[in-house]
Amino acid sequence: MTMLVVDGRAYSPEVLNESIEHPRNGKITLIVRNFDSVETREIQYAGGIRHPHLERIPGTHDYLSEILTAEKEQAASTGQAPGTAGSQRNRSWPKRYGTFTALNLNGPATKKR
Repeated sequence: MTMLVVDGRAYSPEVLNESIEHPRNGKITLIVRNFDSVETREIQYAGGIRHPHLERIPGTHDYLSEILTAEKEQAASTGQAPGTAGSQRNRSWPKRYGTFTALNLNGPATKKR
């Protein structure tokens, strides 16, 4: 799916950010191309720009620190910049570590019921 138009303006990252910051009437209108068809999508949203961050749920294992430490060590030993070493290893992440347990958009993590 490719975004073509955001709120009547040609798509660019800047135009999308402006629409997210100040949505008209609490919605963002997109025109997107999906394979051979062009569709209009409306998203009800009035939350402004948010910057999500990960928070570890207390009492769970800290896999992310292990991964980042291993990445730094591998980069140092090969002389590569962090984030470029071990790309093959990163592809196997889901099998080895599962998925993140929390992606927090609104504040402290809450327990799942």
